[in-house]
Amino acid sequence: MGDAKEGFVMHRVLYIDSGEGIFGGGQISLLELLAHIDTTKFLPLVIVSEEGKLKKEVKKLGIECALLPMPRFKWLNPSPFFAGFWRIFNFVRKQKIKLIHSNTSRAALYAGPVAKILSIPLIWHVRVPPPDNLLDRFLVLFSSKIIAVSRIVKRRFVWLKKDIVETIYNGVDTRKFSPGLVQDDLRKKFHIDSKNIVIGTVGRLSPEKGLEYLISAIREVVNAYPRTKVLIVGDGDEKYRLSLQEKVKDLELSSHIILTGFYEDVPQILRCLDIFSLPSLFEGFNRSLLEAMACGLPVVATAVGGNVEIVQDGVNGLLVPPSNPGALAFAITELLKDKEKARKMGLEGKLLVEENFSIDINVRKIEKLYLHILE
Repeated sequence: MGDAKEGFVMHRVLYIDSGEGIFGGGQISLLELLAHIDTTKFLPLVIVSEEGKLKKEVKKLGIECALLPMPRFKWLNPSPFFAGFWRIFNFVRKQKIKLIHSNTSRAALYAGPVAKILSIPLIWHVRVPPPDNLLDRFLVLFSSKIIAVSRIVKRRFVWLKKDIVETIYNGVDTRKFSPGLVQDDLRKKFHIDSKNIVIGTVGRLSPEKGLEYLISAIREVVNAYPRTKVLIVGDGDEKYRLSLQEKVKDLELSSHIILTGFYEDVPQILRCLDIFSLPSLFEGFNRSLLEAMACGLPVVATAVGGNVEIVQDGVNGLLVPPSNPGALAFAITELLKDKEKARKMGLEGKLLVEENFSIDINVRKIEKLYLHILE
Protein backbone atom coordinates (compact mmCIF):
# COMPACT_ATOMS: atom_id res chain seq x y z
CA MET A 1 0.00 0.00 0.00
CA GLY A 2 1.21 3.48 -0.78
CA ASP A 3 1.21 6.54 1.47
CA ALA A 4 -1.23 9.36 0.88
CA LYS A 5 0.39 12.33 -0.83
CA GLU A 6 -0.02 15.71 0.83
CA GLY A 7 -2.71 17.80 -0.86
CA PHE A 8 -4.13 14.84 -2.80
CA VAL A 9 -7.86 14.31 -2.31
CA MET A 10 -8.50 10.63 -1.69
CA HIS A 11 -11.76 8.81 -2.34
CA ARG A 12 -13.20 7.25 0.81
CA VAL A 13 -14.46 3.78 -0.11
CA LEU A 14 -16.68 1.73 2.17
CA TYR A 15 -16.44 -2.06 1.94
CA ILE A 16 -19.29 -4.00 3.50
CA ASP A 17 -19.38 -7.75 4.15
CA SER A 18 -22.26 -9.57 5.86
CA GLY A 19 -20.01 -12.44 6.92
CA GLU A 20 -22.73 -14.99 7.66
CA GLY A 21 -20.24 -16.96 9.76
CA ILE A 22 -18.05 -17.67 6.75
CA PHE A 23 -14.41 -16.87 6.11
CA GLY A 24 -14.03 -18.14 2.58
CA GLY A 25 -12.79 -17.13 -0.83
CA GLY A 26 -14.88 -13.96 -0.96
CA GLN A 27 -13.50 -12.69 2.32
CA ILE A 28 -9.92 -13.63 1.35
CA SER A 29 -10.35 -11.78 -1.96
CA LEU A 30 -11.57 -8.71 -0.09
CA LEU A 31 -8.52 -8.80 2.19
CA GLU A 32 -6.19 -9.10 -0.79
CA LEU A 33 -7.85 -6.07 -2.38
CA LEU A 34 -7.50 -4.05 0.82
CA ALA A 35 -3.85 -5.08 1.20
CA HIS A 36 -2.90 -4.00 -2.32
CA ILE A 37 -5.15 -1.02 -3.12
CA ASP A 38 -3.42 2.26 -3.91
CA THR A 39 -3.90 4.30 -0.74
CA THR A 40 -2.68 7.45 -2.47
CA LYS A 41 -6.04 7.36 -4.28
CA PHE A 42 -8.42 5.42 -2.04
CA LEU A 43 -9.02 5.46 1.70
CA PRO A 44 -10.75 2.20 2.73
CA LEU A 45 -13.22 1.72 5.56
CA VAL A 46 -14.86 -1.64 6.32
CA ILE A 47 -18.13 -2.76 7.91
CA VAL A 48 -18.51 -6.38 9.06
CA SER A 49 -21.57 -7.93 10.65
CA GLU A 50 -19.92 -10.02 13.36
CA GLU A 51 -16.76 -10.59 15.33
CA GLY A 52 -14.42 -13.04 13.65
CA LYS A 53 -11.40 -13.60 11.46
CA LEU A 54 -12.31 -11.04 8.81
CA LYS A 55 -12.48 -8.21 11.33
CA LYS A 56 -9.17 -9.28 12.90
CA GLU A 57 -7.42 -9.44 9.53
CA VAL A 58 -8.76 -6.05 8.43
CA LYS A 59 -7.45 -4.48 11.63
CA LYS A 60 -4.05 -6.12 11.05
CA LEU A 61 -3.89 -4.12 7.82
CA GLY A 62 -4.36 -0.93 9.84
CA ILE A 63 -7.77 -0.26 8.29
CA GLU A 64 -10.71 1.04 10.30
CA CYS A 65 -13.35 -1.68 10.73
CA ALA A 66 -16.82 -1.19 12.24
CA LEU A 67 -19.01 -3.96 13.62
CA LEU A 68 -22.66 -3.47 12.58
CA PRO A 69 -24.89 -6.59 12.65
CA MET A 70 -26.84 -7.43 9.47
CA PRO A 71 -29.55 -9.96 10.41
CA ARG A 72 -31.49 -11.77 7.69
CA PHE A 73 -34.80 -10.28 6.60
CA LYS A 74 -37.76 -12.24 7.96
CA TRP A 75 -41.32 -11.47 6.86
CA LEU A 76 -42.78 -12.52 10.22
CA ASN A 77 -40.31 -10.37 12.16
CA PRO A 78 -38.70 -7.65 10.00
CA SER A 79 -37.77 -5.39 12.93
CA PRO A 80 -34.16 -6.67 13.38
CA PHE A 81 -33.49 -6.09 9.67
CA PHE A 82 -34.77 -2.51 9.74
CA ALA A 83 -32.85 -1.82 12.94
CA GLY A 84 -29.70 -3.03 11.17
CA PHE A 85 -30.50 -0.85 8.18
CA TRP A 86 -30.80 2.31 10.31
CA ARG A 87 -27.53 1.51 12.10
CA ILE A 88 -25.72 1.32 8.78
CA PHE A 89 -27.51 4.36 7.36
CA ASN A 90 -26.59 6.54 10.35
CA PHE A 91 -23.00 5.29 10.23
CA VAL A 92 -22.52 5.91 6.50
CA ARG A 93 -24.01 9.41 6.40
CA LYS A 94 -21.39 10.59 8.93
CA GLN A 95 -18.39 9.19 7.05
CA LYS A 96 -18.17 11.24 3.80
CA ILE A 97 -18.22 8.03 1.74
CA LYS A 98 -17.67 8.47 -2.01
CA LEU A 99 -18.26 4.81 -3.05
CA ILE A 100 -19.72 1.66 -1.46
CA HIS A 101 -18.37 -1.76 -2.45
CA SER A 102 -20.59 -4.62 -1.27
CA ASN A 103 -18.80 -7.97 -0.94
CA THR A 104 -21.92 -10.12 -0.43
CA SER A 105 -25.55 -10.09 -1.53
CA ARG A 106 -26.91 -9.62 1.98
CA ALA A 107 -24.57 -6.69 2.46
CA ALA A 108 -25.88 -5.22 -0.80
CA LEU A 109 -29.43 -5.62 0.51
CA TYR A 110 -28.49 -3.22 3.31
CA ALA A 111 -26.11 -1.02 1.35
CA GLY A 112 -28.30 -0.59 -1.74
CA PRO A 113 -31.07 1.54 -0.20
CA VAL A 114 -28.50 3.42 1.91
CA ALA A 115 -26.52 4.26 -1.23
CA LYS A 116 -29.65 5.36 -3.10
CA ILE A 117 -30.87 7.64 -0.30
CA LEU A 118 -27.44 9.24 0.17
CA SER A 119 -26.67 9.42 -3.59
CA ILE A 120 -23.54 7.25 -3.24
CA PRO A 121 -22.61 4.89 -6.10
CA LEU A 122 -22.73 1.19 -5.22
CA ILE A 123 -20.68 -1.73 -6.57
CA TRP A 124 -22.12 -5.19 -5.92
CA HIS A 125 -19.48 -7.96 -6.09
CA VAL A 126 -21.10 -11.25 -7.18
CA ARG A 127 -19.14 -14.48 -6.70
CA VAL A 128 -21.52 -17.41 -7.32
CA PRO A 129 -23.44 -18.42 -10.47
CA PRO A 130 -26.82 -19.66 -9.14
CA PRO A 131 -29.28 -16.77 -9.52
CA ASP A 132 -31.61 -15.49 -6.83
CA ASN A 133 -34.15 -14.04 -9.24
CA LEU A 134 -36.16 -11.83 -6.90
CA LEU A 135 -33.14 -10.57 -4.96
CA ASP A 136 -31.09 -10.04 -8.14
CA ARG A 137 -33.79 -7.88 -9.72
CA PHE A 138 -34.13 -5.86 -6.51
CA LEU A 139 -30.40 -5.25 -5.99
CA VAL A 140 -29.83 -4.29 -9.63
CA LEU A 141 -32.04 -1.24 -8.98
CA PHE A 142 -29.41 0.15 -6.59
CA SER A 143 -26.20 -0.97 -8.30
CA SER A 144 -24.04 1.45 -10.30
CA LYS A 145 -21.86 -1.48 -11.35
CA ILE A 146 -21.82 -5.25 -10.74
CA ILE A 147 -18.52 -7.13 -10.62
CA ALA A 148 -18.85 -10.77 -11.71
CA VAL A 149 -15.86 -12.98 -10.84
CA SER A 150 -16.19 -15.05 -14.02
CA ARG A 151 -18.09 -15.22 -17.31
CA ILE A 152 -20.33 -17.95 -15.89
CA VAL A 153 -21.28 -15.65 -13.01
CA LYS A 154 -21.93 -12.80 -15.46
CA ARG A 155 -24.49 -15.03 -17.21
CA ARG A 156 -26.56 -14.76 -14.03
CA PHE A 157 -27.54 -11.32 -15.36
CA VAL A 158 -28.16 -12.26 -19.00
CA TRP A 159 -31.68 -10.80 -18.67
CA LEU A 160 -30.34 -7.38 -17.68
CA LYS A 161 -30.60 -4.75 -20.43
CA LYS A 162 -28.34 -2.20 -18.71
CA ASP A 163 -24.62 -2.65 -19.42
CA ILE A 164 -23.48 -2.54 -15.80
CA VAL A 165 -21.93 -6.00 -15.30
CA GLU A 166 -18.16 -6.30 -15.65
CA THR A 167 -16.11 -9.49 -15.34
CA ILE A 168 -13.06 -9.07 -13.10
CA TYR A 169 -11.36 -12.32 -12.16
CA ASN A 170 -10.02 -12.94 -8.66
CA GLY A 171 -6.30 -12.36 -8.25
CA VAL A 172 -3.56 -14.26 -6.43
CA ASP A 173 -0.47 -12.83 -4.78
CA THR A 174 2.15 -14.69 -6.82
CA ARG A 175 4.87 -13.45 -4.47
CA LYS A 176 3.25 -15.47 -1.69
CA PHE A 177 1.97 -18.39 -3.77
CA SER A 178 4.96 -19.80 -5.63
CA PRO A 179 6.95 -23.05 -5.75
CA GLY A 180 9.28 -23.55 -2.80
CA LEU A 181 10.71 -25.94 -0.24
CA VAL A 182 8.44 -27.69 2.23
CA GLN A 183 9.15 -27.30 5.93
CA ASP A 184 10.17 -30.59 7.56
CA ASP A 185 7.88 -30.05 10.56
CA LEU A 186 4.89 -29.86 8.22
CA ARG A 187 5.81 -33.22 6.67
CA LYS A 188 6.20 -34.73 10.13
CA LYS A 189 2.86 -33.34 11.28
CA PHE A 190 1.03 -35.16 8.49
CA HIS A 191 3.36 -38.23 8.46
CA ILE A 192 4.58 -37.55 4.94
CA ASP A 193 7.89 -39.02 3.79
CA SER A 194 9.81 -38.82 0.53
CA LYS A 195 8.14 -41.96 -0.84
CA ASN A 196 4.58 -40.65 -0.43
CA ILE A 197 2.52 -39.25 -3.29
CA VAL A 198 0.50 -36.33 -1.91
CA ILE A 199 -2.80 -35.18 -3.39
CA GLY A 200 -4.72 -32.36 -1.83
CA THR A 201 -7.49 -29.81 -1.93
CA VAL A 202 -8.02 -26.57 -0.02
CA GLY A 203 -11.25 -24.75 0.73
CA ARG A 204 -14.38 -24.50 2.76
CA LEU A 205 -16.00 -27.83 3.65
CA SER A 206 -19.50 -27.63 2.17
CA PRO A 207 -21.58 -30.03 0.05
CA GLU A 208 -21.14 -28.13 -3.22
CA LYS A 209 -17.40 -28.87 -3.05
CA GLY A 210 -18.05 -32.53 -3.92
CA LEU A 211 -15.35 -33.87 -1.61
CA GLU A 212 -17.11 -37.21 -1.15
CA TYR A 213 -16.36 -37.91 -4.84
CA LEU A 214 -12.67 -37.21 -4.29
CA ILE A 215 -12.66 -39.64 -1.35
CA SER A 216 -14.31 -42.32 -3.50
CA ALA A 217 -11.78 -41.66 -6.28
CA ILE A 218 -8.87 -42.09 -3.87
CA ARG A 219 -10.05 -45.63 -3.12
CA GLU A 220 -9.20 -46.45 -6.75
CA VAL A 221 -5.96 -44.45 -6.76
CA VAL A 222 -4.70 -46.21 -3.63
CA ASN A 223 -5.14 -49.58 -5.32
CA ALA A 224 -2.56 -48.54 -7.92
CA TYR A 225 -0.43 -46.28 -5.69
CA PRO A 226 -0.58 -47.60 -2.11
CA ARG A 227 1.66 -44.84 -0.71
CA THR A 228 -0.81 -42.12 -1.65
CA LYS A 229 -1.64 -39.49 0.98
CA VAL A 230 -4.49 -36.98 0.69
CA LEU A 231 -4.81 -33.69 2.56
CA ILE A 232 -8.30 -32.15 2.68
CA VAL A 233 -7.62 -28.70 4.09
CA GLY A 234 -10.32 -26.40 5.46
CA ASP A 235 -13.23 -26.14 7.84
CA GLY A 236 -16.88 -25.22 7.50
CA ASP A 237 -20.09 -27.27 7.62
CA GLU A 238 -19.69 -29.54 10.65
CA LYS A 239 -22.37 -32.01 9.53
CA TYR A 240 -20.66 -32.32 6.15
CA ARG A 241 -17.25 -32.77 7.78
CA LEU A 242 -18.57 -35.65 9.89
CA SER A 243 -20.08 -37.29 6.80
CA LEU A 244 -16.70 -37.09 5.05
CA GLN A 245 -14.94 -38.63 8.04
CA GLU A 246 -17.49 -41.44 8.07
CA LYS A 247 -16.92 -42.08 4.37
CA VAL A 248 -13.15 -42.20 4.87
CA LYS A 249 -13.68 -44.76 7.64
CA ASP A 250 -16.17 -46.84 5.60
CA LEU A 251 -13.75 -47.04 2.66
CA GLU A 252 -10.87 -47.97 5.00
CA LEU A 253 -8.86 -44.91 3.95
CA SER A 254 -8.05 -43.49 7.39
CA SER A 255 -4.32 -44.12 6.91
CA HIS A 256 -4.41 -42.29 3.56
CA ILE A 257 -6.78 -39.31 3.94
CA ILE A 258 -6.37 -36.54 6.51
CA LEU A 259 -8.98 -33.84 7.13
CA THR A 260 -6.61 -31.22 8.50
CA GLY A 261 -9.13 -28.56 9.49
CA PHE A 262 -8.29 -24.90 8.95
CA TYR A 263 -4.60 -24.24 8.23
CA GLU A 264 -3.22 -20.72 8.17
CA ASP A 265 -0.16 -21.20 5.96
CA VAL A 266 -1.80 -22.33 2.71
CA PRO A 267 1.32 -21.82 0.53
CA GLN A 268 3.24 -24.30 2.69
CA ILE A 269 0.39 -26.82 2.44
CA LEU A 270 0.34 -26.49 -1.34
CA ARG A 271 4.11 -27.04 -1.51
CA CYS A 272 3.52 -30.42 0.18
CA LEU A 273 1.39 -31.59 -2.73
CA ASP A 274 2.16 -33.40 -5.97
CA ILE A 275 -1.34 -32.86 -7.42
CA PHE A 276 -4.17 -30.48 -6.55
CA SER A 277 -7.75 -31.67 -7.06
CA LEU A 278 -10.95 -29.62 -7.09
CA PRO A 279 -14.03 -31.89 -7.31
CA SER A 280 -16.68 -29.14 -7.01
CA LEU A 281 -20.26 -29.59 -8.18
CA PHE A 282 -20.43 -25.89 -9.11
CA GLU A 283 -18.11 -22.89 -8.81
CA GLY A 284 -18.09 -19.17 -9.43
CA PHE A 285 -14.33 -18.74 -9.65
CA ASN A 286 -12.26 -20.77 -7.22
CA ARG A 287 -9.23 -18.96 -5.81
CA SER A 288 -7.69 -22.12 -4.32
CA LEU A 289 -7.37 -23.49 -7.84
CA LEU A 290 -5.45 -20.34 -8.86
CA GLU A 291 -3.26 -20.56 -5.77
CA ALA A 292 -2.35 -24.18 -6.53
CA MET A 293 -1.47 -23.31 -10.12
CA ALA A 294 0.62 -20.35 -8.94
CA CYS A 295 2.61 -22.87 -6.88
CA GLY A 296 3.32 -24.85 -10.04
CA LEU A 297 1.02 -27.76 -9.26
CA PRO A 298 -0.72 -29.87 -11.90
CA VAL A 299 -4.47 -29.72 -11.26
CA VAL A 300 -7.45 -31.99 -11.76
CA ALA A 301 -10.73 -30.08 -11.60
CA THR A 302 -14.35 -30.62 -12.50
CA ALA A 303 -15.58 -28.97 -15.68
CA VAL A 304 -18.02 -26.65 -13.92
CA GLY A 305 -18.46 -22.89 -13.55
CA GLY A 306 -15.36 -20.74 -13.63
CA ASN A 307 -13.05 -23.79 -13.57
CA VAL A 308 -13.29 -24.03 -17.36
CA GLU A 309 -12.16 -20.40 -17.63
CA ILE A 310 -8.94 -21.28 -15.79
CA VAL A 311 -8.06 -24.85 -16.77
CA GLN A 312 -7.36 -25.66 -20.41
CA ASP A 313 -7.82 -29.41 -20.50
CA GLY A 314 -4.60 -31.24 -21.33
CA VAL A 315 -2.51 -28.05 -21.31
CA ASN A 316 -2.38 -26.67 -17.77
CA GLY A 317 -4.48 -29.32 -16.05
CA LEU A 318 -7.17 -31.92 -16.55
CA LEU A 319 -10.95 -31.41 -16.51
CA VAL A 320 -13.38 -34.16 -15.52
CA PRO A 321 -17.17 -34.37 -15.23
CA PRO A 322 -18.63 -33.55 -11.79
CA SER A 323 -19.94 -36.31 -9.47
CA ASN A 324 -17.77 -38.90 -11.24
CA PRO A 325 -15.20 -40.63 -8.98
CA GLY A 326 -14.07 -42.93 -11.80
CA ALA A 327 -13.15 -40.04 -14.10
CA LEU A 328 -11.45 -38.24 -11.22
CA ALA A 329 -9.40 -41.32 -10.31
CA PHE A 330 -8.44 -41.89 -13.96
CA ALA A 331 -7.21 -38.28 -14.36
CA ILE A 332 -5.20 -38.36 -11.12
CA THR A 333 -3.66 -41.69 -12.09
CA GLU A 334 -2.78 -40.33 -15.54
CA LEU A 335 -0.71 -37.56 -13.94
CA LEU A 336 0.94 -39.99 -11.51
CA LYS A 337 1.94 -42.26 -14.40
CA ASP A 338 3.47 -39.45 -16.46
CA LYS A 339 5.50 -37.16 -14.19
CA GLU A 340 6.90 -35.14 -17.09
CA LYS A 341 3.40 -34.40 -18.34
CA ALA A 342 2.39 -33.37 -14.83
CA ARG A 343 5.45 -31.13 -14.53
CA LYS A 344 4.73 -29.36 -17.83
CA MET A 345 1.10 -28.79 -16.86
CA GLY A 346 2.25 -27.29 -13.58
CA LEU A 347 4.58 -24.89 -15.38
CA GLU A 348 1.85 -23.89 -17.85
CA GLY A 349 -0.55 -23.22 -14.98
CA LYS A 350 1.99 -21.09 -13.14
CA LEU A 351 2.60 -19.01 -16.26
CA LEU A 352 -1.14 -18.57 -16.82
CA VAL A 353 -1.68 -17.21 -13.31
CA GLU A 354 1.30 -14.86 -13.50
CA GLU A 355 0.15 -13.41 -16.82
CA ASN A 356 -3.61 -13.25 -16.25
CA PHE A 357 -4.64 -13.72 -12.62
CA SER A 358 -2.14 -11.88 -10.42
CA ILE A 359 -3.42 -9.73 -7.56
CA ASP A 360 -1.85 -6.68 -9.21
CA ILE A 361 -3.95 -7.17 -12.36
CA ASN A 362 -7.09 -7.71 -10.27
CA VAL A 363 -6.60 -4.61 -8.10
CA ARG A 364 -5.69 -2.29 -10.98
CA LYS A 365 -8.88 -3.31 -12.83
CA ILE A 366 -11.01 -2.62 -9.75
CA GLU A 367 -9.28 0.73 -9.17
CA LYS A 368 -9.93 1.66 -12.81
CA LEU A 369 -13.61 0.81 -12.31
CA TYR A 370 -13.74 2.97 -9.16
CA LEU A 371 -12.28 5.97 -10.98
CA HIS A 372 -14.66 5.50 -13.91
CA ILE A 373 -17.66 5.54 -11.56
CA LEU A 374 -16.35 8.52 -9.60
CA GLU A 375 -15.59 10.70 -12.63
